Amino acid sequence: MSFDPTSGSSADTGFTATQVDAWLAYDVAAYASLEAGITHRGADPEFDAQSVGAVRVGARAFSEIGAGATMSFRADYLAAPHFSGGGRAPVSIDLGLELDVRLAGRLHGTAGYEFQRIDRKTNPGGTGEIDAPIEQSLARAGLTVAF
Repeated sequence: MSFDPTSGSSADTGFTATQVDAWLAYDVAAYASLEAGITHRGADPEFDAQSVGAVRVGARAFSEIGAGATMSFRADYLAAPHFSGGGRAPVSIDLGLELDVRLAGRLHGTAGYEFQRIDRKTNPGGTGEIDAPIEQSLARAGLTVAF
């Protein structure tokens, strides 16, 4: 994504952010799976925004809520986070809610919402720790074709 300042903004230049999320899941029941993976969000030019990476460990629960409609909830702990500007995060979570509806044959409609909270703490200049949390909310809607 490209972020460009608007008129009246205190920002003088824009930047580009790239995010990669990947995970593997293992079904442990007909309605649940365990998952592990990575998340990484970077900024270009570096340090124009906070870059962050972490290992994700969590679970997903899913249920058919009607004919051709599935809803899922995902909760991941973001372990071992690292930041381009330094700091630590004792608590980091990623939550997601998704709806998948079969519209016709292999065509599906999807909608989802994700929320990520990283309770980052920094110690600028050695003057003591301050809170510098990072939050992200993302809503998606679209069409998919199942093969």
